[in-house]
Amino acid sequence: MTASITAKDPYNFDNGSGGNSVTIAKGGSVTFSYPPGGGSSHNVVFGAAQPTSCTDMPVTASPSPWSGSCTFDAYGTYTFHCGLHSFMTGTVDVPDPNAPTTGTTTPPPTDTGGQPPGGGTPTGGELTPPAVKFAHRQRGAIARGSVTTPAGPSAIAVTALVAKRALASRARLVKVGSLTKHSLGTVRTSFALRVNRAARRALQRRHRLAVTLRIAVRPDAGGTFKKTVAVVLTKKP
Repeated sequence: MTASITAKDPYNFDNGSGGNSVTIAKGGSVTFSYPPGGGSSHNVVFGAAQPTSCTDMPVTASPSPWSGSCTFDAYGTYTFHCGLHSFMTGTVDVPDPNAPTTGTTTPPPTDTGGQPPGGGTPTGGELTPPAVKFAHRQRGAIARGSVTTPAGPSAIAVTALVAKRALASRARLVKVGSLTKHSLGTVRTSFALRVNRAARRALQRRHRLAVTLRIAVRPDAGGTFKKTVAVVLTKKP
């Protein structure tokens, strides 16, 4: 229900795990802040989709420190940027649990390089699902992979989760990191998602950590493709 985004210098928004996006439930809130010690001025400006309400948010780019929050009562993806530094961007995702999990096609249950099971190409004018490539076993605290987006320019969101038993949490799956990237066309876009401090501690303690990556690709042309993959991170020698 809650998440936080911090404006940091030099010029980026941080969700605490190295990414610039957060995912919350409908009716949840996000705290935005610029902590003491900042050497610039920042604020948060939303795009076409607006939050339901905001409290204590600076209207114009302001020096540190400041803190405010916004509530999101509608499903959707909310993009935002700094009013002074337009290249500082981020997203708040409020997913609809009843929405279809794919766009015009259903991705295959296993990684087939972006092709339907058995090879060949989609028929009937359907879009080819994005191709996700990754290693099932990776060393260190960074999950790496790539997404090829044949549908053209797309937003790519990657979320990492681990089982509660690894972090002693009551939640079944715990979010330990996220990032958002933008593909400019039908090219391969690489990602490197570093898990948060709690997950890194668990990796050091357990020597291996099973991570679930949820990957959502939203082409500018419409529709959403989603895929879930499993990666095992192992402790570096």
